[in-house]
Amino acid sequence: MRKEKELFLDEVCNHIEGSPDFIVISYDRLSCADFKALRSQISECGGYLEVVRKRLFAEAMKKRGMQITSELLKGHISVAFSFSGHGRNKYDALIAQAKCLLDFKGRKEATLEVVGGVLDHSFLPPGEVKMFANLPSQQELRSQILSVLSAPMSGLLSVQERLVASVPSCIESYLEKLESGE
Repeated sequence: MRKEKELFLDEVCNHIEGSPDFIVISYDRLSCADFKALRSQISECGGYLEVVRKRLFAEAMKKRGMQITSELLKGHISVAFSFSGHGRNKYDALIAQAKCLLDFKGRKEATLEVVGGVLDHSFLPPGEVKMFANLPSQQELRSQILSVLSAPMSGLLSVQERLVASVPSCIESYLEKLESGE
């Protein structure tokens, strides 16, 4: 292998070691401005998007102990590396990136396909990465749990309010009955 390719391979291996959880995408017909927008979205999600050469990426994955077939790597390949900083754990970062990628795919006419991902040193097929994108965020889960917990309490409170409100109404009806002589 030429010295330049070895340097590129080392760089890809360092990225993989520095961010062991990532999503691999294949793209086609993506303009420079769209790719820049995608990079910006991935950056906001706590990661960065790196264009990699297929052979170098396959070699780097092989060094890591994962075999990537050439059938998976079609088109141009980019890797969305995730970082677990900024108050996020690695799962939140990967979920946010999967959501960003699928949201971008839905908004643009460019062909953008999720090839797979790596989480906890295991290869995830595209279907599992898409399942991650459909998971609610931690904040959404907290809000759902709070609404489930607060629903019975608010129901009980409304029953109590009706009981308290009905007492004066019953007294008033009783007083009217007494006054009318019935």
